[in-house]
Amino acid sequence: MAKVMTSDDLIRSLKRRALIPTDQSTFSTEDFLEILNEEMDTGILPYLIEQHEEHLVNFVELSADLEAPFEYEIPYRAIGNKLRDVALIDSGGNPYELSRASLEEISDYKSFTTIDDTGVFYMENNKVVFMSVNASPNSKVRMYFYLRPSVLVLEKDAGRIIEISVGATETVLTLSNFPSDFSNNPLFDIVGSKSPNKLKKFDIQASTVNQNTKSVSIPNESLPQDLVVGDYLCEAEESPFPQIPTELHPILAQRGAVYCLESLGDTEGLG
Repeated sequence: MAKVMTSDDLIRSLKRRALIPTDQSTFSTEDFLEILNEEMDTGILPYLIEQHEEHLVNFVELSADLEAPFEYEIPYRAIGNKLRDVALIDSGGNPYELSRASLEEISDYKSFTTIDDTGVFYMENNKVVFMSVNASPNSKVRMYFYLRPSVLVLEKDAGRIIEISVGATETVLTLSNFPSDFSNNPLFDIVGSKSPNKLKKFDIQASTVNQNTKSVSIPNESLPQDLVVGDYLCEAEESPFPQIPTELHPILAQRGAVYCLESLGDTEGLG
């Protein structure tokens, strides 16, 4: 059975596969992380999208403007600045299909003030532009996109949640360790500790952070419903786990080992 690997585990596996001594000075820990992140982007990610294209799909919801035309920026964490789909969600949570127009069809819709379906949009640069919409009050626009896997960091650069104290409006998360960058109260992500280590919530703004108590206070509405002790609080776009299926962890370590052997010119090791 494949074992979930942290970034620290991956580095150890990479060294073992490439027969790199622990006391070597050619590669630093930062070098190994950079290699693994590069191999994730160039080797693992294209394979994952091709073979299991919905694995990375996520979405954001924004309040719908009832007066078209209006526009939304594609989420900045979307792979290739690409959307998977766009839907209109009514006040009851029901999704409705929207029609996408090509740039050549824009003029065909200009004379319409209302249409039979829910709405029409087109893509322009990094934006979704609505030409018409049939939305009820409190509706939302949901944008599905391929969420870029977070950058690998060491376990010490993330905080494992060891206690969850739920209050009336805020929840206090107590961490096993408190990375120094957390003191600046950056945007946070919550990464699940179980395979495939998906993002449970991203781009969270905490209310307060406390380095002395190793705790972070977050508004209740900003937390995922499936938050559990053992999950990790990370700076936005970072993770101590590769966010890919567990079965691909050894392949990522192997690709990193091959990269190191190639850079060292070790043809015997490559063989």
